[in-house]
Amino acid sequence: MRKVRFADFLNVFGPAWKPANRRGGRARNRRTWLAPRTESLECRVMLTTIHVNHLAAAGGNGSADTPFQTIQQGLDDAAARAGDDVVLVAAGTYAANLSINDSSGAVTLAGVDRASVLINAGGADGISISQAGNVLISDLRITGGNRGIESQSGNLAVSNVDSSGLIGAGIAVFNAGNVFVTNST
Repeated sequence: MRKVRFADFLNVFGPAWKPANRRGGRARNRRTWLAPRTESLECRVMLTTIHVNHLAAAGGNGSADTPFQTIQQGLDDAAARAGDDVVLVAAGTYAANLSINDSSGAVTLAGVDRASVLINAGGADGISISQAGNVLISDLRITGGNRGIESQSGNLAVSNVDSSGLIGAGIAVFNAGNVFVTNST
């Protein structure tokens, strides 16, 4: 640490700072003070939250005030952005066959509440995941399709997801990394 003169220190920081002494007592016949240290902060990336509401007007931008109208628009917007993204889906029924293709970071597809967000797959796979890194799917229901969720790459975490009324499996995994399933049927 660099030592500075007492007068210089008081001019900059005021009298609230106390002298430092390695032996715990007053500084003896020396008017030296230890200068404060500054540390650089680590780099942090903020998650982007992309909002979806089936009742929204067409042409939204994914913000809370003007959400996207379809879940696929939100997922496509997430894939176009660098870093980790959350696609937050408002309550409602969505007729969709969703495709997650985002290798730029982690993607979270989350409904506001498992009981109030329904994806009707209409005979196809509800959610297909390919060319993705880490994907978390939570708090929604998937019905009316071949498979609820099909993953062909990356790591997959599924939490609070109900899959019912499907022809095939609720979750099908092929050549993927780690798979974690909690509180899901």
